[in-house]
Amino acid sequence: MADVRRRRKRLLAAAAAVLPLFALAPTTAAHSAASQDRHCVAHLSQGAARSAVTCYDTFPKAIADATAGRVANAPADAAAAARDSGFARRLNAAADKKGNAQALAAAETVIGIEFEHRDFRGTSLAVVAPHGCESGTVWDFGNLGGTEWNDRFSSFATFSGCRARHWEDAGLEGALRDYLPSTAYIGRAMNDETSSIQWRR
Repeated sequence: MADVRRRRKRLLAAAAAVLPLFALAPTTAAHSAASQDRHCVAHLSQGAARSAVTCYDTFPKAIADATAGRVANAPADAAAAARDSGFARRLNAAADKKGNAQALAAAETVIGIEFEHRDFRGTSLAVVAPHGCESGTVWDFGNLGGTEWNDRFSSFATFSGCRARHWEDAGLEGALRDYLPSTAYIGRAMNDETSSIQWRR
C-alpha cells in the first residue's frame, strides 16, 4: 500500500512539473505572434485619396516616424499605448510643438491609429496629416481598396482633436460607423469591413 502511495505521489509531482509548461505555451505563442505584427505610418495630404505607407517592426519606430522624432520613446506595447492617456497627451503635445515653418511643412500630426484586431491589438496603421482637426479641417483616406489595409480594421484610436468615421466602401460610401473617438471594437457590422475613413472634429 505504501508503494502505491509513493508511486501516486511521484506521478502527481511529475504532472505538477509538466503542467506549468503547458500553461506557458499559449503565452509564448501569443508573444511570438505579437512580435510579428507590423506597425505602419500613412502620410495624408489634403484631398489625397491614397497615401504613402512605411512599415516598421516595432510600434516605437512607427511613432518616431509619425511624429518626425518628437516622440521617440513610445510604449513598446501598442495596445497599452492606445489606452494610455499620457501617451495621447504626448502625441497631441508633439503636434502642438512643431516649431518652425520647415517642421510645419513636414506634415507630422498623428490624427489616428487603426488596429487590425479589437482592443488595439495586432498590426497597426498610424495616420499622419499636416495638422489636427481642431481647426475644422476634415481628413480623408478615401480608398483602402487594393491595399493590405482594406477590410482589416477592428479598433482605432484618435488624436489631435479628431474623431473617425469608417465606411464599408471606397470613396466614403456605403454602410458606415459614425464619427467616434478612440474605440476598442468597431462593432460586428463594420468589423473587418472598412474601405475608407474620414477624420473630423
